[in-house]
Amino acid sequence: MVHHTAKDTWLKAKGTYPGCENEYKCKLNSKEECRRKDQEISRLEKKLEDKDVVMNDCLRELKEQHKTRVTELEERVADMKKKIAKLESENNVQKMKLETSIERESSVDSDYGRSSSGRLSNTGRQYSLMSLNSFTSIRTLNNRRMTDSDMSSSLYSTHSSRRRGDYDTPCCPLTRAPSTSSILEKDRRISDLERQLNQHENALRNARRGENDAERERLRDELAHVQVELDRAVATIRQLEGNVQSQEALGGTLEAQYRNALMELETTRDENCALKAKIRRQYKQIELLTQQDETNSALNTFENKLERMDMKEH
Repeated sequence: MVHHTAKDTWLKAKGTYPGCENEYKCKLNSKEECRRKDQEISRLEKKLEDKDVVMNDCLRELKEQHKTRVTELEERVADMKKKIAKLESENNVQKMKLETSIERESSVDSDYGRSSSGRLSNTGRQYSLMSLNSFTSIRTLNNRRMTDSDMSSSLYSTHSSRRRGDYDTPCCPLTRAPSTSSILEKDRRISDLERQLNQHENALRNARRGENDAERERLRDELAHVQVELDRAVATIRQLEGNVQSQEALGGTLEAQYRNALMELETTRDENCALKAKIRRQYKQIELLTQQDETNSALNTFENKLERMDMKEH
């Protein structure tokens, strides 16, 4: 078998078989088309690899950012939970203080009522005893005066000096006995003291009530402030939880996009493999056609030589 180049083969085929020119042009066009497709496939493969690298880098960066963001949000949630626990403890302490102050106020009022009633009862009892003693002493003095008067009238004629002594003797305790004016003065003093005591007790009660009211208002203000801080912390935690959920949703979306990109990449690779297989089959067909053309051209050349030899022999 004689080997020729593609150009010589084409020239011989053109000179020998004019009908093979179109077929050979189609084969050359097929080779050129296969070469262009091969270059296009190489370019697409390179572009796909570049995109795969970029996609992996982007995915890695997004995962790192997502992980960092989730860590920050978890730390902030932990801090806010600590703050909420602290605020709740302070709230409980303020409530206990408020309840203690209310109980102390009620106990002070009850004790104050008992003590004042006891003091008033003791004062009244002392006043009753003093009045009873005063009236008893006055009655005794009057009886003694009447007795001494009778005795002095019966013994006037014989014992004048003794009567004077007996008359002077009972007058001494009479001048020392308390009078009605002194009793009334004592009653007035007792009334004044009781009125002053009541005023002092009322002032003390009002002062304590004012202090308790001020303390209660302060505790209410602190409780309201703590409640506002607690509500703000709860709102912040809810916002952080919403951010975490949005970050998780974003991560899920990115993961779905990554899966879709991988599926597209696998599909493109499958198409590339199928295209390569098709190109290889076309190469084989071209080679077979080329070999067949060379064989046909060689046979034709050999037949021509035989015909010329036959013509020379004749």
